[in-house]
Amino acid sequence: MTSRLLVDKIEGKSTSGTIQMPSGHVVQVITATSGDGSAITATTTTWVSGGAESEVSITPKFNNSKILVMCDFNADHKATDNRAMYSFFKSVNGGSYANVQSANAGGRDSLVRIHDLGGRLLVNQTMIFHETVNSTDNLKYRAYVRSEVASESIGIRNDLTPLQIIAMEIAQ
Repeated sequence: MTSRLLVDKIEGKSTSGTIQMPSGHVVQVITATSGDGSAITATTTTWVSGGAESEVSITPKFNNSKILVMCDFNADHKATDNRAMYSFFKSVNGGSYANVQSANAGGRDSLVRIHDLGGRLLVNQTMIFHETVNSTDNLKYRAYVRSEVASESIGIRNDLTPLQIIAMEIAQ
């Protein structure tokens, strides 16, 4: 005897928190692409934001998920000896933005650091960051850039290829 079960829709008892997702499964994927076509440039050692054009917003469905954030962009350096630094900053529930990468042993506070020894360097770059969350608060991840050397020009060239940023929630 053969049995068949046909189901059109399965719902949790009352909230999304009542549905058990297998560990490692993707719960949701949010993508954003910059659309204004302008470059994000910095000639300072202070972090410069790409604004909402370089941001993805995700509200986790579960309070123990892993969030994986990826960003693809064109990095541009115009200097004789420059170190361009790129990182994600995060805002929780509309609060202020803070760098997701704390200073490491070398004193660097970036996810990506590129050292150019002269001329001009234009390269496609990818940034990846992940963290385990402990709430279902809204999270915004935004790309930032800065120069490690004052007055040297570095940037993200949205005018060549749009910056793409993805946030993925993964069940734990």
